[in-house]
Amino acid sequence: MTETRLFYLLAGLLVLELILGLILRFLVKPRQNELLNQDLVSDPKIKPVTLYGQKYGIVGKPDEIRNIHGEIIPAEYKSTVWSGRVYPSHIMQLAAYCLLIEENTGRRPPYGIIHYKNHEEQVPYTKELRSSLLTQIKRIRNESPEEKDLPPVCENTRRCAHCGYAWYCHTGQKKLF
Repeated sequence: MTETRLFYLLAGLLVLELILGLILRFLVKPRQNELLNQDLVSDPKIKPVTLYGQKYGIVGKPDEIRNIHGEIIPAEYKSTVWSGRVYPSHIMQLAAYCLLIEENTGRRPPYGIIHYKNHEEQVPYTKELRSSLLTQIKRIRNESPEEKDLPPVCENTRRCAHCGYAWYCHTGQKKLF
């Protein structure tokens, strides 16, 4: 293949990618925004919907989205009993849902809800929490795990499906599935 043909092929692929990106931006995102706003008007609780965040490159599916006094609030259900505190990982998960709702609807949730078996806790979605989440997203994107950060090798490969490091398994960096 000549350099000219290769150039035109790559340029064509780039144009195709840009066109698809524009289509997704103007068709998918508005429909999702309409879905959220329309469903919340007719029902104070809507079933889980997958939210896509193009700006920060994250995706999430809150267990529930509620309309509380005109505010769109994500709710996450946990199967554990309330221990008197909210785990930091639960807070970050909820903050990601708040960020996704903010990006998809243009309306910033004032808080999110974590529902434990015996307790419901409101977690304020503050500027500091948002900033901390964005810092974590940036850190995760720029960091690859080092050997010392990886969990020990697991002999039960069924557990790999739920492991956050399955893509980078340190048993030879071999993809297991």
